Amino acid sequence: MSCSIITKRKYEIWPSWYVVYEWEDILSKKLGMDLEFSDGMSLEYRIQRKWKRIVFKYFHRISFGKVDVQNMRLAFIMNANDYYLYVDRNVIPIFLDFPEKMISVIAEKTKNLPFFFVTALEICDLLKAHGSKNVIYMPISISDMYFSEIIPKKTIDVIQFGRKNPVLHEWMMEYVAEHPDVEYVYQSNN
Repeated sequence: MSCSIITKRKYEIWPSWYVVYEWEDILSKKLGMDLEFSDGMSLEYRIQRKWKRIVFKYFHRISFGKVDVQNMRLAFIMNANDYYLYVDRNVIPIFLDFPEKMISVIAEKTKNLPFFFVTALEICDLLKAHGSKNVIYMPISISDMYFSEIIPKKTIDVIQFGRKNPVLHEWMMEYVAEHPDVEYVYQSNN
């Protein structure tokens, strides 16, 4: 059996990918899977970067083929819209970012896979409601390498990073207004 994890670390340098690379390293070590380095100048990369919208228009109808589990590969997919890059490549996808509008497309395209993963419980439930029996919820967090028995001196109380949940953000803004001693850090879109 030859199993591997497809990684984009040779050419994806966006900060969000560094967390993915940590997960890949942990899975590689724990599952005994090799890392398969994707070439950033490959046709896959050029399609993804330059012709994504055009190619998506034509390839969105193609389903994942039958999977040869003897040679399966895992791949973190940062955005569900990129699923077509892994069509017929014997890949078990791990979808990280998943817009609701993709539910029916992904349910259709993954129906022949033995399983696939999503990292959002709400999306997992929506896929199951849409008929996906092979979807598995994979909760993820930051790497254990950041765990320490020593608790550092705290200077920030609450951090909201990434896409802001508007409801939680408003609640925090109200809370901070009532409790000015609480430090709340969040990204501004200005």
